[in-house]
Amino acid sequence: MASASLHRFIEDDRRFVIDTETCFCFECDDISWDVLELYPNTPVNRIKHLLKDRHDPDEVEEVIGELEWLRHTSAILPKPKKDEPSKQLARANALNAVAVRLPHQAAENRARRRWGGSKTESDSSASASAFGQDAIAMLLSRAGDQPVRITFVEHGAIHDPDLIAELCARAQRAARLAGKSITAEILVEEVQCSGLPKAVQGHRTSFCIEMTVDADPHAAIRSITGLTNVALAKWAKAFQSAVDGVSGYVTLRPTHSGFAAAVQALRTAGFNWIRLDLTGAFATDKSLDANAMAEALNEVARTYAESLAANKYYRLDPIAELFNLIYEGKPNLRADSAGANSLFINEDGAIYPHADFSGNDAFRLGTLTSGELVEEPREPFFELGAQNIGACRACWARGLCGGGAAAIHHARTGAIHTPDD
Repeated sequence: MASASLHRFIEDDRRFVIDTETCFCFECDDISWDVLELYPNTPVNRIKHLLKDRHDPDEVEEVIGELEWLRHTSAILPKPKKDEPSKQLARANALNAVAVRLPHQAAENRARRRWGGSKTESDSSASASAFGQDAIAMLLSRAGDQPVRITFVEHGAIHDPDLIAELCARAQRAARLAGKSITAEILVEEVQCSGLPKAVQGHRTSFCIEMTVDADPHAAIRSITGLTNVALAKWAKAFQSAVDGVSGYVTLRPTHSGFAAAVQALRTAGFNWIRLDLTGAFATDKSLDANAMAEALNEVARTYAESLAANKYYRLDPIAELFNLIYEGKPNLRADSAGANSLFINEDGAIYPHADFSGNDAFRLGTLTSGELVEEPREPFFELGAQNIGACRACWARGLCGGGAAAIHHARTGAIHTPDD
């Protein structure tokens, strides 16, 4: 009987094995496939005896030698380290990402109520600036030694380009003073585009630019300012011609399982970086058929793999992230950082573990205006991850899935630690 951590599977009549602890994966020939049915729990001589009618004993021994070399290099069947379980289960609470939806509309509504409609533009900008600065302060004050990310979320368009640029610049300066490496992002949700391809229509698209600590925020913002009611290709071109230290991507949140064609349409439009927001899709639409979505994702992955094999390079997440896990042999046992390492702030200043929990009082963690982040509601989120979820601990894909996403679990089962079957 093979080790439980060596999972054999067949895909399109091709046979593979993956180590569930390291995510190292390789294709098998006839001999290695049969050997791996017995290895490593069966002695070498016993394996040779059991397979003598199917394979040459010397070839069987050669395969075992190759497997032993992989084992020696810890590519497969690594020896557990004494302190590894404690590290995996440690409750790390250092923030590394904060997203804040700037309160342009919320500020306008409050101002109208306060002044009977006499609100000025500066009032809204001041409110949004204060939100942004407080979010930066919270992130940097609670960050550890790892790189951090601040995301400013806009809806429909960038309402105040100068304000956004200044907030990004402020985040860069504050991070340098704190000795941190920071990436600043501007995410523009629900952008209206003209001539949208039929395959993309109905799905939700958002655009994001990210900049390193040394990038020029004002130049970055200028590259996408005014891109409303334009073709997808103009967004793609703006991303490709972005200034140094700046990159951009399009996010597609599928609303049905026919999203493979939408991905290809985005690629045809010229995007070199595409992200699929499957967490948001499942968390906001309980009617989505998981099997149909998985089939579509498999189709997307095949097409992407074929493109890479043909030297047609682009980045498609989360597929690229999964490929990288397998390539490097470094499992991700905690895919969702919500609540513990990342937070979301809505336009009213309320703090939540993730954007998909926004508005749910059961997951409200505090507010920027009160200056309070309540720790107790965060506690359950520290327990996310494949090592802490019973259904995940026995799953061969735990190092790739990493325990799934709390927002999906909650939407489909009512509990953040209970995956949908």
